[in-house]
Amino acid sequence: MLRLKKDMGAIVVVLLLGTTSQGQPALVHLDTAVAFKGQAVTGLTRNDFRIFDDDSEQSIVRFAGEEQPLDILLVFHASSQMVPTIKVIADAAHNGLQELHRGDRVAVMIFDAKSRVVLPLTQDMDAVERTLKNDVPGLVYNGHTTAAAAATRAAEFFLAESNNGRRRSVLHVFSVDVGVSTRAEETATEKYWGAAAVYNAVIVHPFVGQAVSTMSNLSPALTVGLKILEGTLTGTVRETGGELFTARDARAFRDALHRIRCRYSLWYEKPSRAPRFAPQAMIDVELAKDTKKRYPKAKVRTRSGYLLTR
Repeated sequence: MLRLKKDMGAIVVVLLLGTTSQGQPALVHLDTAVAFKGQAVTGLTRNDFRIFDDDSEQSIVRFAGEEQPLDILLVFHASSQMVPTIKVIADAAHNGLQELHRGDRVAVMIFDAKSRVVLPLTQDMDAVERTLKNDVPGLVYNGHTTAAAAATRAAEFFLAESNNGRRRSVLHVFSVDVGVSTRAEETATEKYWGAAAVYNAVIVHPFVGQAVSTMSNLSPALTVGLKILEGTLTGTVRETGGELFTARDARAFRDALHRIRCRYSLWYEKPSRAPRFAPQAMIDVELAKDTKKRYPKAKVRTRSGYLLTR
């Protein structure tokens, strides 16, 4: 179980309990995915879900499916070794961006020794494609730092943006040669909860674009490298309700965008609660009884909690 620090700072104020300043009940927003046999499940309704806040079942007061607009931040953890990979993804950008809907917005960030937003949030998918094809591969890269640092900076991007009710997701693309962090992941998770954003990561196969079909094609050292990277970010992915992909070819970009797009939004009123020691409330979402029968052993992904005020 993730244990969060008590000094939440400004992040806590994003998640006010009780009522808003206008006296309206404060709502918890859950960006939720359902997968069955490896495929995204679409077409569900609010009656297909059950929500538990600290083991107490809550009523779903609002619900949205694929019609809800999406903001997505594409983060490329760049290095000179990543340029060929970025070019492969850029060539696949046209098809991949077809997964997005009218009204969706995309921003592009490069992360090496520091972060650079090379394209702010825009609905112009042609501009996104041009940025990926023309601008990103031609940048000069100045070293790189850990994958965890990039994940945290991506959350801060959304914390700086006003929350306008859209779903918010990060798609972080990086290779096995990036550094790993030995520090706890809780700082990144706190910020994703505060920004109401989902963290998704794509670990790029070192031979992306080549005819590689299985993990057995990797040398033992590279296999270990992939497993270390997966372990480094697994907590943030899980606690924010995201997905971790291992890319062996350019199809992973479109597949990841498809999975991000095929999610649901659930809202419930934050229950009032007496002061207690724990700094966070824990959330669990499951399928309703009849829906479980239709999709036995389906996987439900959503954030695992939110921060409480003190």
